[in-house]
Amino acid sequence: MDTYDIQILMADNYKKMEEFDLEERYLKNAVQMCPNRFIPLYLLVKLYDKTNRKREALELAELILSKKIKVQSFTVKKIKADMYDYINL
Repeated sequence: MDTYDIQILMADNYKKMEEFDLEERYLKNAVQMCPNRFIPLYLLVKLYDKTNRKREALELAELILSKKIKVQSFTVKKIKADMYDYINL
């Protein structure tokens, strides 16, 4: 079974193994499966920042900030606050 949660789990596994290309692939799959979710985009920003891909990280951070919130939650508010801080530091 191939689900959004499996994609996030696989990305996390590859992150722990420092296989960043595969981590990115699975995070992008998760974004495509559920484009309205914030977490895979947030994790991609973190990955791009860690791998010195600042331009891509900033572009995604701006996308996250402009993204409409469908369901208010602490997690989404925290992600948006982190992205605001990331862009403005």
